[in-house]
Amino acid sequence: MLSTHAMTLRSDIIKEFSPKWELNDPAHRQAHFDAVLECGLYINSQHDNQIANERDIVLVAYFHDLFAWSRVNHHQLSQGYVITTDHPIFEGIADVDRDRIAYACGEHRASFKGNFSTALSQLMNAADRELPKPLSEMMERSFAYNRHVNPNLPEREVAKIVHGHMKEKYGRDGYARYPEIYLKAFQKQISKLHDEIDAL
Repeated sequence: MLSTHAMTLRSDIIKEFSPKWELNDPAHRQAHFDAVLECGLYINSQHDNQIANERDIVLVAYFHDLFAWSRVNHHQLSQGYVITTDHPIFEGIADVDRDRIAYACGEHRASFKGNFSTALSQLMNAADRELPKPLSEMMERSFAYNRHVNPNLPEREVAKIVHGHMKEKYGRDGYARYPEIYLKAFQKQISKLHDEIDAL
């Protein structure tokens, strides 16, 4: 449960920025941001809420994919935006805190290979995977995205892309990086997911 201040911040962000999210594909809009927030708060709670504060989790959850319409560099665009924006939502946030939030946006992708700048970056990189879901829901989300970017492909071809994506990204040897805190929180679910993807 969010504090009153964090709930107000979330509401203000949605009011101000939801029109911009419409530029994103359906898999990178408010439903995803809500899920990232939920996962971030859950993992943080498993560590007695000592990894990060609510404000920072909310800000990264709703700004990490602000520019997801540009898939190649959206993480860099979000990082730059957080550092440079003069939007009132960021008013009063100390530079050191803003840098931490910005780097968490920049380091959120599953393909990130470097060392995390801060504990917040590790937390939100983990939270971007959302709480573990059944494989069927993951495939539905991937199908929605791939249908959006390949509107002229037959459904059968889109389904082939989705199957390949599941194995390539989320399979046992996939490129998706699970931070240690995510593995500890959801070890059983991840093992089950690997088994199901192997059987695709």
